[in-house]
Amino acid sequence: LFAFFSLFLVWGFLKAKEARFNSLEEPVSVLVAKKDILEGTRLDESLLQTTQIPRRFVQPKGATSLESVVGFVSAAPILKGEQILETKLMALSSITGLAVKIPQGMRALSLDIDDAGGVAGLVRPNNFVDILATFEIEDSTDTASVTTQTVAQKILVLAVGEDLGSKVTLETVAKNSAKKSFLSGGTFAENIAPRKKTITLCVTPRQAQTIEFAKTQSKISLALRPLLEEEPLSLSPTTMLDVLGTKGHVRSNGYREYRGR
Repeated sequence: LFAFFSLFLVWGFLKAKEARFNSLEEPVSVLVAKKDILEGTRLDESLLQTTQIPRRFVQPKGATSLESVVGFVSAAPILKGEQILETKLMALSSITGLAVKIPQGMRALSLDIDDAGGVAGLVRPNNFVDILATFEIEDSTDTASVTTQTVAQKILVLAVGEDLGSKVTLETVAKNSAKKSFLSGGTFAENIAPRKKTITLCVTPRQAQTIEFAKTQSKISLALRPLLEEEPLSLSPTTMLDVLGTKGHVRSNGYREYRGR
């Protein structure tokens, strides 16, 4: 009886070892580099592929789906065929730099926009905006007229300040706003004063020239586009005739003084 019991234990042990061995040999899908990836490269589908390897060869923190890594930046070189590890990736941030987010053939151009011209500061990275420029033009008789023109449409926002699109919850925003407004020691006037933000846009080289010219010669404002609106609109410039129905010239803003008795 003892011999039979011992044989049963040995058989159970061998079956457990066999099951463990079989589980380690089970094929598992992992992500690997389709070609050599340099440090600081933003990952996309063209650089990655899925392959199957035995479970025992899967490295810790190995990525298994494209969705989990596309858009991240390589923190170190990755060789062709090497598994994509979470420990070798970084999210887009001021640390990774902006260049990795710019598509080939495009340029990054920054504008200083206050809250009034920047949709009350509600523009976020990865939004799309139209750029409006208001020019003051003088004719040969030194009469000034004002015209507003949409100089670019559906422009991708790459960054707002140093924010390249990191995920921030509404709770975090509320906490930070409360701290800045009530715990910073600033005056009420300072807290409600218009703030300038640097908005960095993704533009073509030609658009960069147009927007830079408008920036130096006019007042720039942004118009936030709906997420799903694709087609640009054909817009003519807006003048005083369109708004007021008159061609009268524009007077500069003056000051009216009130005196008490």
